[in-house]
Amino acid sequence: RRHTRYISVTGVQTCALPIYRRKLFAGLVLLVFLSGTCVWLLDQYIVRADSFVSSVPTVKQLDTQRFQKAFEDYLGPRPLERFRFLLNQDKLNAYMQQNVPELQSVDVAGAKGLFQTRLTLQLRKPVAVWEINKTNYFVDATGQTFQVNYFATPDVSVKDESGLKATDAELVVTSSRLLRFLGQTVAGFNNSNVGNVRLVTIPGGTLREVDVTL
Repeated sequence: RRHTRYISVTGVQTCALPIYRRKLFAGLVLLVFLSGTCVWLLDQYIVRADSFVSSVPTVKQLDTQRFQKAFEDYLGPRPLERFRFLLNQDKLNAYMQQNVPELQSVDVAGAKGLFQTRLTLQLRKPVAVWEINKTNYFVDATGQTFQVNYFATPDVSVKDESGLKATDAELVVTSSRLLRFLGQTVAGFNNSNVGNVRLVTIPGGTLREVDVTL
């Protein structure tokens, strides 16, 4: 009886061993999958922007604090968008363009190393500059204005002979219609075979005319 009972118990254990191994293997696979998913989620999570690079070489060093602040201000009330796969790129671009006018677009991606985030910045290149009260207002080819320029000062300058006071002139600078026309006009001439713009003059007594010197 003892011998028979021993064989019976051994047989049960022998039959249960492959099932136990399969369960153990499945558990290990699930553990590896969950661990990999957690690592991937942590890598996708944006703690802060660790590096900033320009899409093209610049003359001046980037003021990373300006971009960092705008980036953090956008993510602050949007915690879910800290995961890169949930980040709304269009809304981010619109927000940063509004708060950092010299920025044309930004691309958010992972950097070398785990849990690192890199921002690639496409900055606006000015085609003309307008000096008011010793402050330079730059205009790019699309007509967008900004005050922080990371590239060489453009050859084209705006000579204001309108006779306006500085406070009134600042209102002119913010006029999207005039500035869009100015930027597109300069870019249009420079990209054509007509000639290169060297000077833009606002004649006296009018705000609806610009004289272009080639």
